[in-house]
This record gives sequence, structure tokens and C-alpha cells, in this order.
Amino acid sequence: MKTTPLWLYLSVLVLALLQYTGENAIGFSHSSGLVVEELSETAIYLMALGYLWSFKVTDFEEPLEQRLELEQVTN
Repeated sequence: MKTTPLWLYLSVLVLALLQYTGENAIGFSHSSGLVVEELSETAIYLMALGYLWSFKVTDFEEPLEQRLELEQVTN
């Protein structure tokens, strides 16, 4: 999680706020708010899918194994 780019967090935050405003028709008409909500939600899902697609489990396992080995040595 620490290696996740900041722009990804900010993008999801902006899209979530846009989704909320669209869902509650804040600044949008009811019909366009529904479209904004669905497009924002779809964009969030696509970003999550892209991130998971590029996620490499081996990059996560190596530091975890090192931490576990360090804990075993110190205990």
C-alpha cells in the first residue's frame, strides 16, 4: 500500500466525491446526476481492476518474509 502512487488515491477520492454529488443530485439535475454517478463508479472499478491486474504478489511476499524472519530472530 505504501508503494501505491498518491495520484491513484487522489483520483479515487475525487471520483468518489463526484459519485456522491451525482447520486444526491448536488449541482446536477436528477437525470444527469445518475449518469455522473454511474460513470464515476465505473471509473473507480476500472482503476481498481487495473491496479489489481498490475499487482505482483511476489513484490508483496518478499518484504513480508523478511519481516517474519526478522521477528523470528528477535524473539
